[in-house]
Amino acid sequence: MEEREMSIENLHKELLETLPYKQPFLFIDRIIYIDEQKVKASYFFHENHDFYKGHFSHKPLTPGAILLECMGQVGCVLHGIYLFNLHKSKKKFEPILGLVESNYFYPVFPNTLVYVESELDYIKKTNIASINHLYDDMNNLVAISRIQCAFSIYES
Repeated sequence: MEEREMSIENLHKELLETLPYKQPFLFIDRIIYIDEQKVKASYFFHENHDFYKGHFSHKPLTPGAILLECMGQVGCVLHGIYLFNLHKSKKKFEPILGLVESNYFYPVFPNTLVYVESELDYIKKTNIASINHLYDDMNNLVAISRIQCAFSIYES
């Protein structure tokens, strides 16, 4: 059992290292679960993010575009890396955003832990689409999205 857990931990580390994002534009701290159909990950929105200085000046609030980016990084890019085995092949790639639909229900304030649960909608060649649910640390459904992206994968 311990050996299996270690391999899952190593897989998660390898997937995170393969993401094409770095701070301050990486919105995944931890992978909780991933398989061929689903992925769940978390991110903590620290109060020191620059966007809180101006959104909004009277009461900081995480911009919807950043929440959408967080869902896309989990549901399309992270899941795509896993499904296309890019963490194993080490091929260079670029995710290209396609269709986006989203609805927002609750705000996300600074110092909030969020969870993104994504389910594969479809995969075709190098295109992937996901249905994403973003929850806050009180288990409120903050947002739902459907995001499609294409992967431009380079042979080296």
